[in-house]
Amino acid sequence: VRKITIINKEIEKIVLQSPSNAQILALHDLPRHLYTGHGLHFNKKGKEELAIRLLHCINRPSLVQIMPDTAEVTDLFQPIDVVEEDISNIFQEKRQDESTAFAHCISADRHMSAGIAAVFAKHFGKPAASDSATAHLTCQKTVGATVYGLVTKPKYFNKPRVDDYDAAFEDMTTDFARRGLKYLVCSPMGCSRDGVQIQHFVAKLVQFQQRTRAEIQIVTFNEQSQKWLRRGLSHLTFVDRLKKNHYSYDRK
Repeated sequence: VRKITIINKEIEKIVLQSPSNAQILALHDLPRHLYTGHGLHFNKKGKEELAIRLLHCINRPSLVQIMPDTAEVTDLFQPIDVVEEDISNIFQEKRQDESTAFAHCISADRHMSAGIAAVFAKHFGKPAASDSATAHLTCQKTVGATVYGLVTKPKYFNKPRVDDYDAAFEDMTTDFARRGLKYLVCSPMGCSRDGVQIQHFVAKLVQFQQRTRAEIQIVTFNEQSQKWLRRGLSHLTFVDRLKKNHYSYDRK
């Protein structure tokens, strides 16, 4: 194992020093379940992961637009951007903008100690009781941007019910439109730790956009955790499906 590690580091050094466009696929970090029983070859899921990594390596997008299917949707005002970045950077860039809203999911107990919720708490504090706009929505007004917390479950250890998730989205949509806001920056709300289906999240987001005409950024990053994240998907697979799933339902 030590010899393999040394060889890998030498290969990485050669690639970094090369004037060509050579790139490395970090296959050594792929989990065991992507291999066949004897561990020498990729199984079907492993091959799918490899294909996605190859495409990602070739394209290297830092910002990918989810473009509407014009044959099905004619009233989508703006593309939805998927941004792979630390959301703290976006906060610093847009927090003074009064036409911008930041949004993520929280629990009614305001327990915000992990994941994206901890990042929001660090930058904006936890929403107070006076910040409750409805039973399913908190709204913190800063000097610039508005901060929404979609209350999708009672306790932090619960999982959201569909009706609570949808009610929170509806309340945010109504409040966003009432305030005349123009830009929404959000996490993949509920899709990382709470097991919300990507298709459902994107469907609600497109409905939100059709009603508000907002420009939207979905900000995600490769969170490292011992917890079961993204319904077991790797970060690259998760982002790939996030970009594609706006085609998986019928927009009306």
